[in-house]
Amino acid sequence: MKKLLFISLLLICGASTSTAQWSINLHTNFKLNDIYFVDSDYGWVVGNGKILATENAGETWISASIDPGTEIKSVQFVSRDIGWAIGTKQTGNAFTEVLYKSVDGGKTWNVKEMANPGWLTCFYFVDELNGWITDVGGIIHLTVDGGTNWQLIETGSDNILMSIYFHDHINGWALGNAGQILRSTDGGYTWDIQNFGYDKHFETIVFADCCTGFVMGGNFDLPSVIYKTTDGGISWNKINSNLIGKIKSAYFVNDMVGYCTTEFGYVYKTTLGGALWDYMDQNPYPTPGFYAIVDVFFTDKDHGWGVGESSIFSLDVVSDIDLIQDGTTGNHSLVQNVPNPCSGETLIKFSVACSTNVKLIISSVNGTSNCANTTIVESRTTQSIPISYLFLPITDSL
Repeated sequence: MKKLLFISLLLICGASTSTAQWSINLHTNFKLNDIYFVDSDYGWVVGNGKILATENAGETWISASIDPGTEIKSVQFVSRDIGWAIGTKQTGNAFTEVLYKSVDGGKTWNVKEMANPGWLTCFYFVDELNGWITDVGGIIHLTVDGGTNWQLIETGSDNILMSIYFHDHINGWALGNAGQILRSTDGGYTWDIQNFGYDKHFETIVFADCCTGFVMGGNFDLPSVIYKTTDGGISWNKINSNLIGKIKSAYFVNDMVGYCTTEFGYVYKTTLGGALWDYMDQNPYPTPGFYAIVDVFFTDKDHGWGVGESSIFSLDVVSDIDLIQDGTTGNHSLVQNVPNPCSGETLIKFSVACSTNVKLIISSVNGTSNCANTTIVESRTTQSIPISYLFLPITDSL
């Protein structure tokens, strides 16, 4: 049975979308793996036998002295002074998983060999004391004293744990590479496991705020895997995006705008909460060849950083999209659909100042956005003025 619907509208127009591209901040002769900024000025980059630090937003970088046989995988700071990095040290044919800690902003580092590690993949600290490291076999290493001592936690998973995130020292999530999302509500001592299918290959987890988060991954030339939560990780819903291949890293500046890198080294941006992604230009390069960006980080919505191969990249976002909701913004306008409430069919009228990409989001008055049963049956664009009309049949409630 058809139902009366009260509809609210949101028009997203790309007329003022930035054309900014990544530029080279620093070119090195070694591979880089990860980047982290604690504020707009203080940042760190890690790679093969190197930890670099800046105190002036990348104008200069200082190299710290560490074992040249160590590949540093990941770095994080909780203040301008205190931070950690994890890596693998090679001595002959032997490999040892190590943890580095700095208390002077990355100028010097103290190394600690982890007890009984398998393959340390990722870590996360919420403050100077509480931190977690993911490992193979579903193992998580937990510290409550800043990394001096670690407790080995068996989560109940037998998979490689690829990523971990804690919102505070109580609530956290970890990813099993075989389609598992693990959730803890007691600081990481016990974990509940959700299985989404072995073929999902989760790689990274990122939260835009306390409620909205994304789990991302995939496999080579297949559609990328993206799951989204809006209730703090209690439940996750799959997003069908336009990306192909495994997503390796991501950063969301809010619940709608985010960036990600794929295994091919490309960078993409979404302004639709992960539903649609646009490729970002990564030229020019300092020398001919392919320079992949493997990790991205943003100090705010307008300033970003990336690393990969042998370069540090920077990005300044000049402008962003216009959002119009039931009204007029600049030279764009959106008129509420008529009739509203509606049953069967409704007419939506909107205007944009120039030729551009437009996405129309339709939601019910309770905020539900679901256009699965809504179809554009006719669209018209006038020749003399830039006004478009959409005729939508409504077959069920949103």
